[in-house]
Formats: sequence, structure tokens, C-alpha cells
Amino acid sequence: MYYTFSPDNLIDISRPARTDIYKIAKKSGDLKRGQVLGLVTSTPSGEGEKATVGTLKPCVSTSEDGSQVPFAVLAEDLAEDTANDMPASVFIEGTFNSKQLIFGGSDTAATHKAAAKNANLYFTDFVEQE
Repeated sequence: MYYTFSPDNLIDISRPARTDIYKIAKKSGDLKRGQVLGLVTSTPSGEGEKATVGTLKPCVSTSEDGSQVPFAVLAEDLAEDTANDMPASVFIEGTFNSKQLIFGGSDTAATHKAAAKNANLYFTDFVEQE
């Protein structure tokens, strides 16, 4: 598979960024490049289907399974799979334009900015490139 680079002002290209492949939890919905993701580290009790420990899902501050803490930023659009966890390319380190990031729930970059630094994800408002 070949990718064509199209600048979209998500990443500060003057600073290094690292990518890796992680599985995205099934039933996470259609996700867009720039979605901030959290790592599922536990399966709290309660009703409903739980995401698999070790998968990523949209970061929402009200989650209680570990995914409330930013871990990565989705590097590519991903269509929902309701039956399987899906592998996807994610940024695990870098500086990102907070105006281009997508958060779950009513969260914003300000909600997660401090915690994201612990994952080497830096949210900033930088001048957009043409």
C-alpha cells in the first residue's frame, strides 16, 4: 500500500514524529485522522460490551478503562468494524495542531493537554502551513 503525503496541518513537520501500528477497538465508529486515542488498560464492571485491554479507542475524559488518558493520535482515516479490532497507523509521539485534533465526547485539547505530555504528545496552536 502506498500513501501520498498531503499537508493537512495536523503535525508540526519541523519536529520529529513517531508512528506505530496498534489495534483500534471494534465498535469505535468511523474515525478520522487526528482522532486522539486512549489505551484500554482495564475492563471496568458494568453492562455492555467492553473493549479489549491493549486496544486503542477514542479518548474521552469520562471513560474508566484507561482510555481517558491520551496515548496516540490516529494517522489515517479508519472505517468502523463492528466485529473485529482493526490495525491502524497511529502517531505515538509528536507535536500536533490542537485545532486539527478530534476528541471524544465534549473534550477539547485543553482537557487533555497536560496528560498528553506524559505520552510525548504535544498539543499547540501553531501557524498553519499553506
